[in-house]
Amino acid sequence: MRDVRVTVLGTAQDGGVPQPGCMGECCERIRQNDALRRLPVSLGIVGADGSTHLIEVSRHLGEQLEIWRSVDQMRGPPESVSLTHYHLGHCDGLRLFGIYRIAALLEWRYGETCTPSQLLDGSLGKIGDGRRY
Repeated sequence: MRDVRVTVLGTAQDGGVPQPGCMGECCERIRQNDALRRLPVSLGIVGADGSTHLIEVSRHLGEQLEIWRSVDQMRGPPESVSLTHYHLGHCDGLRLFGIYRIAALLEWRYGETCTPSQLLDGSLGKIGDGRRY
């Protein structure tokens, strides 16, 4: 059995640092030095069984997944996504997965063919491992 691995993908508040719209000296200093830049809070976890789990899904999802991929040589999307609480800074990236992408992931993971409309109207019922989607 392997060890559980955690990758910190971001440590800043909702919009990252510098904050969008901030014209203060603190943000200007960060704009001049990319090493000071921070992405919104997020964690990537690889379980002992090799499963992948993303905690928080920010609007910087693409960049954060690339960071995680470079550290853990991930293939494919995370197997689960969890939110600590529901407000824009923690869930804004969910929309980046998109309904067509979610349908494709279900087919890839469970061998179930589904359409986006089936995802939206609940007509799939239980698929894959029995969890309701």
